[in-house]
Amino acid sequence: EEKPEAKIAEEDAFTAYVVNLSYDTTNNELRQIFSEYGKVTKVYMPFDKATGRARGFAFVGMSTKEELDKVVEEINEMEIDGRTIYVNEATPRGQKKEKKEVEKTKMY
Repeated sequence: EEKPEAKIAEEDAFTAYVVNLSYDTTNNELRQIFSEYGKVTKVYMPFDKATGRARGFAFVGMSTKEELDKVVEEINEMEIDGRTIYVNEATPRGQKKEKKEVEKTKMY
């Protein structure tokens, strides 16, 4: 049986997944940095319910595919608050990212 395709809400269509954030980085800082590359439609940074601090990753929405591609290219591996961040295009919830084929090495 085929799984239904994950639907992307219009506002989530051009979303970047940002990881390795410092716990000190704020939504406003991310919005300011990303807005240098286009119109930011949203910034979502989840917080740990137990500790109340950021969990170290965020989702940043951009207004177009071109802007999303630009932030992935320009901001990926940028240093923010003493940490090298990594930026990729987010995959819709419920949809797995395609794994790259890796050649298997025989271990003797």
